[in-house]
Amino acid sequence: MPDTMMVADVVGRVVFNMVGNGLALRAQSITAPDDVQTEAGKELEAFRARLLAEAGVDPDGATLLPDDLFVVIVGMDREKKICLLALQADKPVGILLKGRYATSKSIFLEELDRLPNAKLINAGNTTRAGLVAILLAEDCPKYLLIDEIDKADREMQDVLLAVLGTGHVTRLRDQDDDAKDVHVTVFAACNTTEGLREELVSRFQVLELRENTEEERRKIIEGFLVKRENVSPKFAKEVATLVAPRTTNVRDAERIARLSHGDIKLARQLADELLPGSVSRPGSKATPPARAEKKKGPVLLTKSSTPAPPQGATRVTKSGIAVVERPRARKKA
Repeated sequence: MPDTMMVADVVGRVVFNMVGNGLALRAQSITAPDDVQTEAGKELEAFRARLLAEAGVDPDGATLLPDDLFVVIVGMDREKKICLLALQADKPVGILLKGRYATSKSIFLEELDRLPNAKLINAGNTTRAGLVAILLAEDCPKYLLIDEIDKADREMQDVLLAVLGTGHVTRLRDQDDDAKDVHVTVFAACNTTEGLREELVSRFQVLELRENTEEERRKIIEGFLVKRENVSPKFAKEVATLVAPRTTNVRDAERIARLSHGDIKLARQLADELLPGSVSRPGSKATPPARAEKKKGPVLLTKSSTPAPPQGATRVTKSGIAVVERPRARKKA
Protein backbone atom coordinates (compact mmCIF):
# COMPACT_ATOMS: atom_id res chain seq x y z
CA MET A 1 0.00 0.00 0.00
CA PRO A 2 1.50 3.37 -0.97
CA ASP A 3 2.60 5.68 1.79
CA THR A 4 0.00 8.21 2.91
CA MET A 5 2.24 11.18 2.10
CA MET A 6 2.86 9.83 -1.39
CA VAL A 7 -0.89 9.52 -1.89
CA ALA A 8 -1.24 13.12 -0.72
CA ASP A 9 1.18 14.25 -3.40
CA VAL A 10 -0.88 12.45 -6.02
CA VAL A 11 -4.32 13.46 -4.81
CA GLY A 12 -3.48 17.12 -4.30
CA ARG A 13 -2.16 19.63 -1.81
CA VAL A 14 -3.84 22.35 0.19
CA VAL A 15 -2.17 25.73 0.30
CA PHE A 16 -3.04 27.97 3.24
CA ASN A 17 -3.12 31.73 2.67
CA MET A 18 -3.83 34.22 5.41
CA VAL A 19 -6.39 36.73 4.16
CA GLY A 20 -7.33 39.54 6.50
CA ASN A 21 -8.51 38.00 9.77
CA GLY A 22 -9.64 34.73 8.21
CA LEU A 23 -8.03 31.69 6.68
CA ALA A 24 -8.61 31.06 2.98
CA LEU A 25 -7.91 27.64 1.55
CA ARG A 26 -6.86 27.07 -2.03
CA ALA A 27 -6.35 23.63 -3.53
CA GLN A 28 -4.37 22.59 -6.56
CA SER A 29 -6.17 19.40 -7.46
CA ILE A 30 -4.67 16.53 -9.43
CA THR A 31 -6.76 13.55 -10.44
CA ALA A 32 -5.54 10.41 -8.74
CA PRO A 33 -4.63 7.48 -11.03
CA ASP A 34 -6.97 4.49 -10.99
CA ASP A 35 -4.39 2.24 -9.36
CA VAL A 36 -3.95 4.57 -6.34
CA GLN A 37 -7.55 4.44 -5.09
CA THR A 38 -6.54 3.22 -1.62
CA GLU A 39 -8.42 3.75 1.60
CA ALA A 40 -5.80 6.30 2.66
CA GLY A 41 -6.25 8.16 -0.62
CA LYS A 42 -10.01 8.27 -0.25
CA GLU A 43 -9.70 9.58 3.30
CA LEU A 44 -7.30 12.29 2.15
CA GLU A 45 -9.61 13.32 -0.67
CA ALA A 46 -12.54 13.53 1.74
CA PHE A 47 -10.41 15.58 4.12
CA ARG A 48 -9.46 17.96 1.31
CA ALA A 49 -13.08 18.37 0.31
CA ARG A 50 -14.02 19.20 3.90
CA LEU A 51 -11.29 21.85 4.15
CA LEU A 52 -12.36 23.42 0.90
CA ALA A 53 -15.99 23.45 2.01
CA GLU A 54 -14.99 25.30 5.18
CA ALA A 55 -13.18 27.84 2.98
CA GLY A 56 -16.34 28.48 0.96
CA VAL A 57 -15.60 26.52 -2.23
CA ASP A 58 -16.37 22.98 -3.22
CA PRO A 59 -13.76 20.60 -4.75
CA ASP A 60 -14.87 21.64 -8.26
CA GLY A 61 -14.24 25.32 -7.54
CA ALA A 62 -17.86 26.50 -7.30
CA THR A 63 -18.89 28.83 -4.49
CA LEU A 64 -20.70 27.24 -1.57
CA LEU A 65 -23.30 29.61 -0.14
CA PRO A 66 -23.71 30.08 3.61
CA ASP A 67 -26.67 28.14 4.95
CA ASP A 68 -28.10 31.28 6.52
CA LEU A 69 -27.62 33.65 3.59
CA PHE A 70 -30.46 36.23 3.53
CA VAL A 71 -32.07 34.64 6.59
CA VAL A 72 -32.25 38.02 8.35
CA ILE A 73 -34.36 39.46 5.51
CA VAL A 74 -38.08 38.81 5.94
CA GLY A 75 -40.14 38.22 2.81
CA MET A 76 -38.78 39.42 -0.54
CA ASP A 77 -38.59 35.83 -1.77
CA ARG A 78 -38.53 36.90 -5.42
CA GLU A 79 -35.53 39.17 -4.85
CA LYS A 80 -33.71 36.48 -2.86
CA LYS A 81 -34.34 33.93 -5.61
CA ILE A 82 -33.01 36.23 -8.36
CA CYS A 83 -29.88 37.00 -6.33
CA LEU A 84 -29.23 33.32 -5.68
CA LEU A 85 -29.66 32.51 -9.37
CA ALA A 86 -27.21 35.29 -10.24
CA LEU A 87 -24.66 33.76 -7.86
CA GLN A 88 -24.98 30.39 -9.61
CA ALA A 89 -24.99 31.72 -13.19
CA ASP A 90 -22.14 30.62 -15.47
CA LYS A 91 -21.70 34.19 -16.71
CA PRO A 92 -22.07 37.45 -14.77
CA VAL A 93 -25.54 38.98 -14.40
CA GLY A 94 -25.69 42.47 -12.86
CA ILE A 95 -28.35 43.03 -10.19
CA LEU A 96 -29.55 46.50 -9.15
CA LEU A 97 -31.60 46.76 -5.95
CA LYS A 98 -33.73 49.90 -6.07
CA GLY A 99 -35.88 51.14 -3.25
CA ARG A 100 -36.59 53.94 -0.85
CA TYR A 101 -34.63 54.56 2.31
CA ALA A 102 -34.48 51.56 4.69
CA THR A 103 -35.90 48.88 2.38
CA SER A 104 -33.19 46.31 3.24
CA LYS A 105 -30.97 47.20 0.26
CA SER A 106 -27.82 47.52 2.35
CA ILE A 107 -28.65 44.36 4.28
CA PHE A 108 -28.81 42.46 0.98
CA LEU A 109 -25.31 43.72 0.13
CA GLU A 110 -23.94 42.97 3.60
CA GLU A 111 -25.26 39.43 3.35
CA LEU A 112 -23.56 39.01 -0.03
CA ASP A 113 -20.37 40.43 1.46
CA ARG A 114 -20.13 37.26 3.56
CA LEU A 115 -19.32 35.29 0.41
CA PRO A 116 -15.72 34.35 -0.31
CA ASN A 117 -14.03 36.71 -2.76
CA ALA A 118 -16.61 39.50 -2.37
CA LYS A 119 -15.82 43.21 -2.11
CA LEU A 120 -18.23 45.83 -0.74
CA ILE A 121 -17.69 49.51 -1.62
CA ASN A 122 -19.67 52.73 -1.39
CA ALA A 123 -19.89 54.67 -4.64
CA GLY A 124 -20.03 57.95 -2.78
CA ASN A 125 -16.44 57.65 -1.57
CA THR A 126 -14.91 55.59 -4.39
CA THR A 127 -13.14 57.11 -7.39
CA ARG A 128 -12.59 55.71 -10.87
CA ALA A 129 -8.94 55.07 -10.01
CA GLY A 130 -9.91 53.25 -6.83
CA LEU A 131 -12.42 51.04 -8.64
CA VAL A 132 -9.94 50.20 -11.40
CA ALA A 133 -7.30 49.33 -8.80
CA ILE A 134 -9.71 46.86 -7.19
CA LEU A 135 -10.55 45.24 -10.52
CA LEU A 136 -6.95 44.99 -11.75
CA ALA A 137 -5.58 43.59 -8.49
CA GLU A 138 -4.33 39.99 -8.42
CA ASP A 139 -7.10 39.10 -5.98
CA CYS A 140 -9.81 40.72 -8.08
CA PRO A 141 -13.18 40.04 -6.40
CA LYS A 142 -15.62 37.64 -7.96
CA TYR A 143 -18.53 39.65 -6.54
CA LEU A 144 -18.42 43.45 -6.59
CA LEU A 145 -21.00 44.97 -4.25
CA ILE A 146 -21.73 48.70 -4.67
CA ASP A 147 -23.88 50.60 -2.20
CA GLU A 148 -25.38 53.98 -3.17
CA ILE A 149 -24.43 53.53 -6.82
CA ASP A 150 -26.61 56.55 -7.62
CA LYS A 151 -23.77 58.65 -6.14
CA ALA A 152 -21.19 57.33 -8.63
CA ASP A 153 -19.61 60.00 -10.82
CA ARG A 154 -19.56 59.74 -14.61
CA GLU A 155 -16.02 58.35 -14.79
CA MET A 156 -16.87 55.56 -12.37
CA GLN A 157 -20.00 54.78 -14.38
CA ASP A 158 -17.79 54.46 -17.48
CA VAL A 159 -15.78 51.73 -15.75
CA LEU A 160 -18.93 49.90 -14.66
CA LEU A 161 -20.27 50.04 -18.21
CA ALA A 162 -17.14 48.25 -19.38
CA VAL A 163 -17.31 45.68 -16.58
CA LEU A 164 -20.96 44.88 -17.25
CA GLY A 165 -20.45 44.92 -21.00
CA THR A 166 -17.20 43.44 -22.28
CA GLY A 167 -15.57 42.87 -18.91
CA HIS A 168 -12.48 44.71 -20.18
CA VAL A 169 -10.89 47.11 -17.69
CA THR A 170 -8.05 49.50 -18.55
CA ARG A 171 -5.85 51.72 -16.40
CA LEU A 172 -3.92 54.43 -18.25
CA ARG A 173 -0.42 55.22 -17.04
CA ASP A 174 1.16 57.90 -19.19
CA GLN A 175 1.89 56.04 -22.43
CA ASP A 176 1.44 52.53 -21.03
CA ASP A 177 -1.85 50.71 -20.62
CA ASP A 178 -2.56 48.25 -17.83
CA ALA A 179 -5.57 46.17 -18.78
CA LYS A 180 -7.24 42.82 -18.35
CA ASP A 181 -10.55 41.06 -18.78
CA VAL A 182 -12.44 40.49 -15.55
CA HIS A 183 -15.19 38.03 -14.70
CA VAL A 184 -17.11 39.92 -12.03
CA THR A 185 -20.74 39.78 -10.92
CA VAL A 186 -21.96 43.22 -9.81
CA PHE A 187 -24.65 43.72 -7.18
CA ALA A 188 -25.59 47.36 -6.59
CA ALA A 189 -28.13 49.33 -4.58
CA CYS A 190 -29.69 52.76 -5.03
CA ASN A 191 -32.55 54.92 -3.81
CA THR A 192 -33.22 56.18 -7.32
CA THR A 193 -31.83 55.72 -10.82
CA GLU A 194 -31.80 59.47 -11.40
CA GLY A 195 -28.21 60.48 -12.06
CA LEU A 196 -27.33 57.07 -13.48
CA ARG A 197 -26.75 56.80 -17.21
CA GLU A 198 -29.57 55.04 -19.00
CA GLU A 199 -27.21 52.63 -20.72
CA LEU A 200 -25.71 51.64 -17.37
CA VAL A 201 -29.11 50.92 -15.83
CA SER A 202 -29.99 48.80 -18.87
CA ARG A 203 -27.04 46.49 -18.08
CA PHE A 204 -28.64 45.54 -14.75
CA GLN A 205 -31.61 43.43 -13.82
CA VAL A 206 -33.45 46.02 -11.72
CA LEU A 207 -35.31 44.71 -8.66
CA GLU A 208 -37.75 47.15 -7.07
CA LEU A 209 -37.85 46.61 -3.31
CA ARG A 210 -41.16 47.31 -1.63
CA GLU A 211 -41.40 48.91 1.79
CA ASN A 212 -41.73 46.70 4.85
CA THR A 213 -44.74 46.58 7.14
CA GLU A 214 -44.26 47.16 10.86
CA GLU A 215 -44.53 43.42 11.55
CA GLU A 216 -41.92 42.68 8.89
CA ARG A 217 -39.64 45.35 10.37
CA ARG A 218 -39.98 43.75 13.78
CA LYS A 219 -39.02 40.33 12.43
CA ILE A 220 -36.13 41.77 10.42
CA ILE A 221 -34.76 43.61 13.46
CA GLU A 222 -35.17 40.59 15.70
CA GLY A 223 -33.45 38.25 13.25
CA PHE A 224 -30.67 40.74 12.51
CA LEU A 225 -29.84 41.25 16.19
CA VAL A 226 -29.76 37.51 16.90
CA LYS A 227 -27.89 36.39 13.78
CA ARG A 228 -25.52 39.29 13.20
CA GLU A 229 -25.16 41.00 16.60
CA ASN A 230 -25.18 37.81 18.72
CA VAL A 231 -27.91 39.22 20.97
CA SER A 232 -30.06 36.87 23.02
CA PRO A 233 -33.41 36.06 21.37
CA LYS A 234 -35.35 37.48 24.34
CA PHE A 235 -33.50 40.80 24.32
CA ALA A 236 -33.66 40.99 20.51
CA LYS A 237 -37.43 40.53 20.60
CA GLU A 238 -37.84 43.25 23.23
CA VAL A 239 -35.67 45.72 21.29
CA ALA A 240 -37.49 44.91 18.04
CA THR A 241 -40.85 45.50 19.72
CA LEU A 242 -39.60 48.87 20.99
CA VAL A 243 -38.00 50.06 17.75
CA ALA A 244 -40.19 48.73 14.92
CA PRO A 245 -43.11 51.16 15.50
CA ARG A 246 -40.70 54.11 15.65
CA THR A 247 -38.37 53.76 12.65
CA THR A 248 -37.87 52.02 9.31
CA ASN A 249 -34.10 51.77 9.79
CA VAL A 250 -32.68 48.56 11.26
CA ARG A 251 -29.49 50.49 12.10
CA ASP A 252 -31.40 52.36 14.81
CA ALA A 253 -32.09 49.03 16.50
CA GLU A 254 -28.47 47.99 16.06
CA ARG A 255 -27.24 51.14 17.82
CA ILE A 256 -29.73 50.87 20.68
CA ALA A 257 -28.82 47.21 21.24
CA ARG A 258 -25.12 48.04 21.35
CA LEU A 259 -25.54 51.04 23.63
CA SER A 260 -27.83 49.28 26.11
CA HIS A 261 -25.51 46.25 26.68
CA GLY A 262 -28.42 43.87 27.18
CA ASP A 263 -30.22 46.11 29.69
CA ILE A 264 -33.83 46.36 28.54
CA LYS A 265 -34.59 49.29 30.87
CA LEU A 266 -31.75 51.25 29.31
CA ALA A 267 -32.95 50.18 25.86
CA ARG A 268 -36.41 51.62 26.62
CA GLN A 269 -34.86 54.86 27.83
CA LEU A 270 -32.68 55.13 24.70
CA ALA A 271 -35.63 54.39 22.43
CA ASP A 272 -37.67 57.16 24.08
CA GLU A 273 -34.78 59.64 23.83
CA LEU A 274 -33.44 58.75 20.37
CA LEU A 275 -36.60 57.59 18.59
CA PRO A 276 -39.48 59.59 20.07
CA GLY A 277 -41.64 59.47 16.93
CA SER A 278 -43.71 56.70 15.41
CA VAL A 279 -44.25 55.21 11.97
CA SER A 280 -47.90 54.94 11.03
CA ARG A 281 -47.41 53.20 7.70
CA PRO A 282 -44.56 51.63 5.65
CA GLY A 283 -42.17 54.26 4.40
CA SER A 284 -43.68 57.15 6.27
CA LYS A 285 -41.43 59.37 8.31
CA ALA A 286 -41.53 59.24 12.06
CA THR A 287 -43.90 61.78 13.50
CA PRO A 288 -42.14 64.47 15.50
CA PRO A 289 -42.59 64.51 19.27
CA ALA A 290 -45.28 66.77 20.66
CA ARG A 291 -44.01 70.19 21.60
CA ALA A 292 -44.33 71.38 25.16
CA GLU A 293 -47.06 73.95 25.63
CA LYS A 294 -45.83 77.49 25.94
CA LYS A 295 -46.56 79.43 29.09
CA LYS A 296 -49.59 81.57 28.74
CA GLY A 297 -48.84 85.26 28.29
CA PRO A 298 -51.10 88.25 28.04
CA VAL A 299 -54.45 87.50 26.50
CA LEU A 300 -54.78 88.89 22.98
CA LEU A 301 -58.09 90.19 21.85
CA THR A 302 -59.11 88.21 18.80
CA LYS A 303 -62.29 87.14 17.12
CA SER A 304 -62.26 83.86 19.00
CA SER A 305 -61.35 85.30 22.37
CA THR A 306 -62.65 88.79 23.01
CA PRO A 307 -63.26 89.76 26.63
CA ALA A 308 -66.23 91.87 27.58
CA PRO A 309 -65.50 95.31 26.19
CA PRO A 310 -65.67 98.45 28.23
CA GLN A 311 -68.46 100.89 27.66
CA GLY A 312 -68.76 101.65 23.98
CA ALA A 313 -68.95 99.67 20.76
CA THR A 314 -66.20 97.17 19.87
CA ARG A 315 -65.11 96.25 16.39
CA VAL A 316 -62.43 93.78 15.23
CA THR A 317 -59.96 94.92 12.59
CA LYS A 318 -58.71 92.76 9.69
CA SER A 319 -55.58 91.91 11.69
CA GLY A 320 -57.71 90.51 14.49
CA ILE A 321 -57.29 93.34 16.98
CA ALA A 322 -60.32 94.50 18.93
CA VAL A 323 -60.79 98.25 18.96
CA VAL A 324 -63.15 99.98 21.39
CA GLU A 325 -64.97 102.90 19.89
CA ARG A 326 -66.27 105.18 22.57
CA PRO A 327 -69.41 107.08 21.75
CA ARG A 328 -68.87 110.69 20.81
CA ALA A 329 -70.37 113.31 23.03
CA ARG A 330 -73.36 115.04 21.51
CA LYS A 331 -72.97 118.68 20.79
CA LYS A 332 -75.19 121.00 22.74
CA ALA A 333 -77.85 122.71 20.74
